[in-house]
Order: sequence, then structure tokens, then C-alpha cells
Amino acid sequence: MKKAQTVFLWIILFAVNAHDGNAQNHVTPGIGPTQTKQQPSLRETLQWLKEAFADHGSYRWEGNDHSTNILDKQPVSFDGCTISWIETKVTALTGGRTSGITSRYLDTVPLAEISPTSIRAQTSPYASLGDPGSILGLTTLAGKKSIKSKDLSDGEIRFFEGTMIWFDNQDIAERIAKAITYASNVCRRSQPF
Repeated sequence: MKKAQTVFLWIILFAVNAHDGNAQNHVTPGIGPTQTKQQPSLRETLQWLKEAFADHGSYRWEGNDHSTNILDKQPVSFDGCTISWIETKVTALTGGRTSGITSRYLDTVPLAEISPTSIRAQTSPYASLGDPGSILGLTTLAGKKSIKSKDLSDGEIRFFEGTMIWFDNQDIAERIAKAITYASNVCRRSQPF
């Protein structure tokens, strides 16, 4: 009888925690009713994202004209509920000649305005050619144009309702997608209205 009560108590604790979206702790299945697992803080999540962008944000591909193209991400600010990075594209022509930086943008994403159902990591369209890279796509809630992109060559600022971010492998892109989803949900819950 005592075992049945313990199992029943565990089920109730799990159900209460599963429905409490504001809970910082939750009962983890398989650990038991008395042990809990701490969710990462928003600060810890953003720090991990910043490191992931720095470590895996360089993406390289070969163009049809036999050029080598590199997209490189440099994290700028991963604080509060906003993430920003500089994305630089460099093109090297055949024979190793570099044509130089072809574009440089400062991209800023307000996490509270990202639709959690839109965040997806997809394999590279060049996967059949052996490309291990991945594209992380995300869009804003209700199509609001709140993703900011500033062209650092001329200062032009444009706003978009979505963006695609290239990473060097599928596994890390999927982990980044989960982290951005988590941070976006935390940021949305912290909004007063």
C-alpha cells in the first residue's frame, strides 16, 4: 500500500509541476519524487547561446563559380531578452584570391517577440553534397517586423519578420533552437502585458 501511495504522490507532483509554467524546478521522470532538476536561468541560457554562436557560427560553402564563401558570426550582446551578432560574409575566388568582405550586418533579435513554433533547425540544402551545416529559421509573432538588421557598410537599417541563421552542424543548430525556444518563452512570460 505504501508503494502505491508513493507512486500516486509522484504522479500528482509530476502533474502539478508539468502544468505550472512558472515553476523554476520540475520533477524529472526517472529521477524520483523527491529529487528535482533545476532549469537553467535566462542568463545561463544566453551565455551558452553566446558561446555556441562564437564556436559554431562560422559556415563555409563552395559556390557554383568555384568560389569559397564564409559566413562568420561574432556575438555582440546576449543580454536581457535580446541577442545581437555581427554576421560577416567573405568570398574567396578561385586560386585563393580573396575578394574580401562582401557584406557585414549587425542582426538583433528580440526573444520575447519570436514565435516558439517557428524555431526550426533544418539540414543544409547542400547536404547531398556532403555539407554538414544547418539553417536555423525563426519568425516573429503575428508577422511583426521586429528583427533588426543593420548594414555596417552604409548604416541602412531594415526590419524583418523572420531570419535564417547558418551553423556548422545540425546537432548544434538543434540545440541552439531549443535554447532560443526556452529563452523566448522565459522572456514572453516576464513581459508585464
